[in-house]
Amino acid sequence: MQVAAPLEQPETSVTGTSITERKFVENYDRQRRLEMLRLLTPAFIGITVIVIAAIAAYLIVLAPGQESLLVVDIPLVVVLGVQGVSWILVGQERVVAPTVLVLTGNALVIIAIEVIWIKVNGLDLFAIAGLITLCSIIVEAGALGGGWVILPVTLAINVATIVILVVSPRPPQLATAIDTQLALFAPVIIMTQWALGATMFALWRNVRTMLHTVGIAYERAQRLDDLKNQFISSVNHELRTPLTTLQTYIQACLIRFDRLSRQDLRTALQSADRVSRALAELVKEILSTRRIEQDAIGFTPAAVPVRQSVEAAITLLDLRATAAPMRDLHLSVPDDLVVWGDSALLKQILSNLLTNALKYSPDGSPIEVSAALARGAAPNASGDGLPGKSKRRRRRSDEQSTSTAVELIVRDHGLGIPADEAPLLFNRFVRLPRDLASSIVGTGLGLFTCKVYAEAMGGAIWVESEGEGEGSAFHVRLPIAPVDAQPPTTTDAPPVASAGALQRA
Repeated sequence: MQVAAPLEQPETSVTGTSITERKFVENYDRQRRLEMLRLLTPAFIGITVIVIAAIAAYLIVLAPGQESLLVVDIPLVVVLGVQGVSWILVGQERVVAPTVLVLTGNALVIIAIEVIWIKVNGLDLFAIAGLITLCSIIVEAGALGGGWVILPVTLAINVATIVILVVSPRPPQLATAIDTQLALFAPVIIMTQWALGATMFALWRNVRTMLHTVGIAYERAQRLDDLKNQFISSVNHELRTPLTTLQTYIQACLIRFDRLSRQDLRTALQSADRVSRALAELVKEILSTRRIEQDAIGFTPAAVPVRQSVEAAITLLDLRATAAPMRDLHLSVPDDLVVWGDSALLKQILSNLLTNALKYSPDGSPIEVSAALARGAAPNASGDGLPGKSKRRRRRSDEQSTSTAVELIVRDHGLGIPADEAPLLFNRFVRLPRDLASSIVGTGLGLFTCKVYAEAMGGAIWVESEGEGEGSAFHVRLPIAPVDAQPPTTTDAPPVASAGALQRA
C-alpha cells in the first residue's frame, strides 16, 4: 500500500501558545527560581559567616600586624545583613530583588577575600588563581536569574577582574614575571569567564525550552482532562434524556395498551423508534474512535479532484430539518485542483467542517469554502492557532517556496474560538465549555476525525480565529497530486453553484 508523503512541518515543537499557557510557563519558571533561592540563600548566609570568621582568624593568627585589615569584615557584615533581607524577601515569595542581592553579596564576599590576600601578600599566583572563583557568580546568575542576568553579570566580573589585575601591588620577587605574563593570562581569564557565561546561557535556553514544552504539555493535558470530564457529564445527560423518553413511550404503551387506538399506538411506536435510532447513532459515534484510526490507514492514495469532493460533501449534509432557514454558501474552488489522498476521507473532512460551520454560526450568516495552491510548510499542530508572528512567518515561508500543496478553507461567521481553547479542539471527545452548556448536540469526534484523516493523507489541519464573536476559519492542507496522476472521471455529486443556498443541518 502506498502512503501519502507528509507535508513539511516546522522544526519548533510548540507554536501558537496562548496567553494562559505562557503565563503557566512563566509561573512555573518563577517557582523553580524561588525554590532555588529558598535552598541557596541560607547556604550563602552560612558561607558568609564562615568567611567573616576565617578572615578574622587569618589576620589575627597568621598575619600579625595586619589587624587593621579587619575593617574589611565591616562590609561583609553588611553583606550578611543584606543576605538576611534576601531571605526575608524569599519568604514573601519575591524573586527579582533577592536574586540581585544574593548575586551582589556573593561577589562582594569573593572580592573581599581577594582584597585581604592581596593586601597581605600582593598579587601573587594564588591571588590570580582566586580570580577564577568569580566565575561561580556567573553560574549563580544562570541558575537564579536566567539570560537577562548572565550578560551584565559577566561584564561586571570582567571589569572587577581587570581592575584587580591592573591596580593590585605585585610582590617584589614576582613583579617582573607577572607584568610580563599579564598580557597572556588576563585574556585567558576573561575568555574563561565568557566561555562559562556562554555555556550557562545555552543551558538556560535549553532548560527554558524544555520547561516551555513540558509545561505547556502539562497545562494542556490538565485542561484537556477537565474538558473530557465536562464532556462525560454532557454525554451522560445526552444519553439519559433519550433513554428516559424511550422508557416513557414504552411504559405509556404498556399501561394504556387496551385504551390506545391503533393510530395512537402506531404514533407512539414511531416516536419511540425515532428516539432509539438517535440514541443508537449517538452511541455509535462515541464508540467509533477505533474505526476512525483504522479507516485512516486502509487506503491507497489517488488523485482526488477538490471541487468534486466539496460538492459531494455538501450532499452528505443532513438536510432533513426542512423548517430551518436557508444559508448562503460562497464556493470558490477551481476545477483543476487535484490532491493526492483518498476521496472518501476528504469528503468526510469537508462534511464535518461544513456541519460544524452550520451548527456553530447564526442563522442567515454565510459559509465560505475556498481552495487554492499553497506554498511552504503548514503550521505545526492541529488547533494550535496562529498568532501574529506565526502568521507572518508562514507567509514569508510561502513566498520563498514553490507550490506543493492545496489548501482548503472553510470559514464561518459564528462565535469564534477562544485562543486558550483552540489548541485542544482536535483531541478526542473535546468540546468547548460553552458548547457543552448549549443545546447543540455533539460527541467531540468531528474535528478529531478531520485531524486523523488529514494527517493520514500527509497533510495538516489547523484553525484560525480572532477570538469569540469573530468567526473561525478551518484550514486543511493536503499534498498536490503528481503531474502524471489522472483524477477519476466519475462524479459523486451534482454541481453546486459558487454562490448558492445551503440549508442548515
